Amino acid sequence: MKLNIVPPRTGVLWVKLGIRAVLRQPLAMVGLFLMDWFVLFVLAAMPVFGLVASLVLVPAGALGYMVATSDVAAGNLPLPTRLLAGFRQGRERSRALVKLGVMHAAIVLVILLVTSWLFPLPDPLPKDDPLAVALSAGHLVAFAIQLPVTMLFCYAPALSHWHGVPATKALFFSVVAMWKNLGAFTVCALAWLAVCALLSTLLAAAYAVLGTSFVVALALPVSLALSAMMLASTYFTFRDSFSADTVDDDGPPPAA
Repeated sequence: MKLNIVPPRTGVLWVKLGIRAVLRQPLAMVGLFLMDWFVLFVLAAMPVFGLVASLVLVPAGALGYMVATSDVAAGNLPLPTRLLAGFRQGRERSRALVKLGVMHAAIVLVILLVTSWLFPLPDPLPKDDPLAVALSAGHLVAFAIQLPVTMLFCYAPALSHWHGVPATKALFFSVVAMWKNLGAFTVCALAWLAVCALLSTLLAAAYAVLGTSFVVALALPVSLALSAMMLASTYFTFRDSFSADTVDDDGPPPAA
């Protein structure tokens, strides 16, 4: 496995490829995105161990969507079973994926427990102002701390799946890849912000012309498609950031 350093302008290409992948198979890609997050939501709603199970499965779900995106990039239809692709690469790589899931759950739970202890919510909760709860100090601090956690786990499952990198090393290389290609990732983030701003402007214009009912009916599918595109672009960032350097290293398909 070899780390590639890409120019900052590659960030725009990643956005284009993410959009193109979903537009090629819109029903399949948005459907897989919904399926993944619905399963995680249902698990998180279950008492006792549900939240832990959902957090453990987050890396596996993200990897499955990357595998599905690779299918679309290769011209194939992604099947729902691709969400479980991480557990079909042999015992060693499945064990690495489970380790990553357990570490992800442990880190996120510690963050939530510590922030809720340091910044407790008011009692009673302001039922008439849910935004105040969402923007509470504890939630904002937890969100800020979880950004580096996202960097830790962004590529770790894919590195274990495609390159056979052990779980702890995969976390390290995930951070290194994002740091070395910080310019490209910054451009990518700015490009996605521009896409979101453009879509918001178009929805606002549609609201002014066509009224509330049309915009409400359009906003949900547009939001789902945009989220799916963002997640799909993660595969292309990984594909361009790493490449196989040995015969035994079965990395993702190379760029077309």
